[in-house]
Amino acid sequence: MWNYLIRRSFYGVLVLLGVNLFTFMLFFTVNTPDDMARLNIGGKRVTQEQILKWKVERGYD
Repeated sequence: MWNYLIRRSFYGVLVLLGVNLFTFMLFFTVNTPDDMARLNIGGKRVTQEQILKWKVERGYD
């Protein structure tokens, strides 16, 4: 019984780590930090300096 509980807990931790890694990879491959900055700042007329400032303020540099 204890072996079963330990094994299931181990598998649960592996699944959680896998889901977190998969979500992280999707987040940064679909939306790059430059795209996120451009959307949050205001669209098409955004300078590179504004993007760099946004990334530094939010820790994406």
